[in-house]
Amino acid sequence: MPKTIPLVLFLLLAACAPPQASDRPEDSSEAALGDAPAKQTVFLNFGGARVHQGDCSDAPSNCSSLVSGTQDLQPFTLSDEFDRGKTVAALTKCVGEFYSDMNVRFVTDRPSRGDYTMIVIGAIYPTQLGFAEGGGPFGRAPLDCNNSNRNDIGFILLQDDIRPDLYYTCRSIAHELGHSFGLLHTQGAAAYSSGRVDAMCDTDECHQRAANGEPWDLVNAKMETESRACDYTYKQNSYGALLESVGVGR
Repeated sequence: MPKTIPLVLFLLLAACAPPQASDRPEDSSEAALGDAPAKQTVFLNFGGARVHQGDCSDAPSNCSSLVSGTQDLQPFTLSDEFDRGKTVAALTKCVGEFYSDMNVRFVTDRPSRGDYTMIVIGAIYPTQLGFAEGGGPFGRAPLDCNNSNRNDIGFILLQDDIRPDLYYTCRSIAHELGHSFGLLHTQGAAAYSSGRVDAMCDTDECHQRAANGEPWDLVNAKMETESRACDYTYKQNSYGALLESVGVGR
């Protein structure tokens, strides 16, 4: 993972302004979309965890098919130039903006009961998820069509980077969370329509456009997917699919 110059926290918060209304459906009410499911809780775990391998994805029991054996995943750490508490709060706020009008709530303390999805963000290495030394992804999460399992576990692999690009980290958390809610990677021109880049797009073109200043967002447009999507087509409307899987905020 390349090292990057850290962003000032107020710039991180400014970058996380809510998406423009023009990219949202004209009618996104619960009456139009049907009854919303119970609110989905997402635990952003910056404190580390011991996760064991199994045929499962279960946050309450720390069980995941994505890890190799039993792994002690180290906490999120930063250089002294950052205030850790403020950074965690800013990242949580930023991720929440991607899902601001959806039936999702974000917490940074592990819930004591009930269902919750967990994203572990910290000094995690690809080898801990079964990848070869020197390879592997920045983030990983199970593809869970229609959010059928409300207890999934995903990971953000910061390795030993104590000066991360905070906005890219925010987008990556939102992206992996999208997989746990049933979203695939997107591609094609529709993935960067309306001056913004779909948060589920992972192509070089999408990354370059974002680097040139086009904001990441969950785009409300049909776009190509890298493989067959959960509805058995090869198209995905990231925003619309999320409304179906987690519901409208209430």
